[in-house]
Amino acid sequence: MKIRRITSKHEEQKLKKRNQWIIGIILIGIMLLSLFGSGFYMFSENNQEGSNENTMNYNGLEFINKNGLWFLTLDGSEFVFKNSPKEIVNIEITGELKLLNNYYGRPLYVYSEDQESELEIYLNLNNIAQRIQNACFEGFNNSKEKCDESLPIKNCKDNFIIIQEKNSSNIIQEDNCVFIYSPLSEMLKTTDEFLFNVLEVK
Repeated sequence: MKIRRITSKHEEQKLKKRNQWIIGIILIGIMLLSLFGSGFYMFSENNQEGSNENTMNYNGLEFINKNGLWFLTLDGSEFVFKNSPKEIVNIEITGELKLLNNYYGRPLYVYSEDQESELEIYLNLNNIAQRIQNACFEGFNNSKEKCDESLPIKNCKDNFIIIQEKNSSNIIQEDNCVFIYSPLSEMLKTTDEFLFNVLEVK
């Protein structure tokens, strides 16, 4: 019979902080690799005779394709997407989505069942929000089953993005909550559609 080691609250908090640091370092590493990759691509592109094949105009905005990602510069800030706005059609939006200024300088909480979609949110809103933190949604019937017990439980009084797998794609704004529902195969497209609307690209 195995005896479970009793850990103090201090030790649990220390372990939790360490795990948060590890996750943060991994995310920063991914962002740096992306930036270095795009920088190398731009250097290579500048040494080739010009071609417009890697640019796209949409609603008067210029998107640049680098290494399979679409980059957009708005008001001096750079945003990056896996999909272009032309690739995403027929995703239902319920309610009026709040725009980018609603996220400036405020904490943003995220619950996601898809890691790529969560990373897309992080890459595009991390420099806008005060901070981005994982949380559990108060409306879940059994929070302990869906979320890590160490996560804070939040509701729609805070900015909260909930990304969940469903049979059909839909984006819903309820107070300060955004629910992004989609089959996993379309989740990243649905997340990009949300971002395009928040940035007023669409």
